[in-house]
Amino acid sequence: MNGYGLGNSTRIHAIIQHIGKDCEIDVFSFGNSLEYFAQVSEIQNIFQGFPLEYGLKNGKIDFLATMAKAVKNFKAIYDSRNRIRNIVDSRHYNLVVSDSNFFPFFLKNRPKLISISNADVIVKRALKTEKRGSYIQFLKEFGDYIYDLCIPDLTISPFFEPCKDIRRIQHTSVLVRKEFQRSHQLLKKHHVFIMTGGAVAINQDVSIDHNRNDYDLSVLGDQIRISGQVKREKKTFNVNSLMNQSTIVVINGGFSSIAEALAMAKPMVVIPLKGHMEQKVNALWIQNNDFGLMSSWEELEASIVRVKNNYMNFKNNLLGYNYLNGAERAASLILKELENEDVR
Repeated sequence: MNGYGLGNSTRIHAIIQHIGKDCEIDVFSFGNSLEYFAQVSEIQNIFQGFPLEYGLKNGKIDFLATMAKAVKNFKAIYDSRNRIRNIVDSRHYNLVVSDSNFFPFFLKNRPKLISISNADVIVKRALKTEKRGSYIQFLKEFGDYIYDLCIPDLTISPFFEPCKDIRRIQHTSVLVRKEFQRSHQLLKKHHVFIMTGGAVAINQDVSIDHNRNDYDLSVLGDQIRISGQVKREKKTFNVNSLMNQSTIVVINGGFSSIAEALAMAKPMVVIPLKGHMEQKVNALWIQNNDFGLMSSWEELEASIVRVKNNYMNFKNNLLGYNYLNGAERAASLILKELENEDVR
């Protein structure tokens, strides 16, 4: 899986929680994912790959800059592909599940392949919104969509609301770890929790100065500069307790972080990564459903105040959302493919 942020890891972990001890599971990833899965008991082996990093131009993700990085690191990427091939050949897997990583495409005589990707949904949603110069990003998502239609034996596509299945693409609702559940705890004062994940590492120029008395504010992650009355939380992968203690969450537009906020019914401020089409589509979905606001780092304080002042409206909308964890269905689809493979 892609290990640049933890979103791919947490949604894969949500599926693994429902597969349980029925399978032997190995992980191939990089970055924070390696440390994350080291504390997941269901994992047998963890293999390290080479990180595929975004390229930036004027503070935004840029396709050409990303390709330039890929060309520069071609040997390391090629070696990573060969390592996957050697691992698959030596371990004799029944099934490969790939999340935002296309190396399995290049494997000869590979086992059955399942992709975790909602590119089909993002492409259709993006066509209905103004792309504002993100045509290259759109082509990237469209390429992922074509890949999901043609290459994997099955694609599992999660989204926030029901979608129609297409050929080998099966849809599920959001993929959320079991520990993320709704709490009816009442807090006397608003507490805002900022959880940015690995995405902010792409853009280091983020600072927060908080001196208001009408809400408390804490930050997880050391990429953001803080001043004033801001608490820096210690690094942890178990963010459910920190989210549970908050009334409002500030997150990027990644699918997994939004899904977990939906599961806990937390009004949110969503700051999509600049130039990232999927994150913008996700953020717009939240705003259009009155579950929170799409914002930017420059407008963060104003957005927090707007959500705080209209808190019960956002909260009631979230409590009315037909939340269903799709991780169990995703796991059942994977186990069904395994059963079919055993029959063969």
